[in-house]
Amino acid sequence: MYDLCHNDKYRKALCEALKAYADACQLEGVRIGEWRQLARCPMECPLENSQYQLCGTACPAMCVDQSAPSSCQDPCVESCQCKNGFVLSQGKCIPQGSCGCQFKGCPMPPMRASESMRHVGHGACAMQPVDKLNVWVLHANVQRDAG
Repeated sequence: MYDLCHNDKYRKALCEALKAYADACQLEGVRIGEWRQLARCPMECPLENSQYQLCGTACPAMCVDQSAPSSCQDPCVESCQCKNGFVLSQGKCIPQGSCGCQFKGCPMPPMRASESMRHVGHGACAMQPVDKLNVWVLHANVQRDAG
């Protein structure tokens, strides 16, 4: 271990060994302290709008399930997590409002609601008539305003 700590060309191996140890501890429910800074093993988060978390949720919020973190039963994991206001979608952290919806299992981009409609959430799609010709479009959980 001494050789790993005092020889920078072995730093990567040391960091990988410490990460494996920290991950094993967290899987067993052991709370560990911030070890990366002390060991000089920074973790880069390559995704835009993401940030490092020592003990982040194992069930990140995604467009298809934005409430996943609140019902997650898995122990926390060291990872890069989307920042507040962003969710995971196709490997990217995007604004929550950019999710759109799902129609027959396929993701659909968000669509603009007419002035007589307002968005009330994200998730399932509903077919809505939009003009006198009965042209149907997909909207993410829309409802007509009461007044």
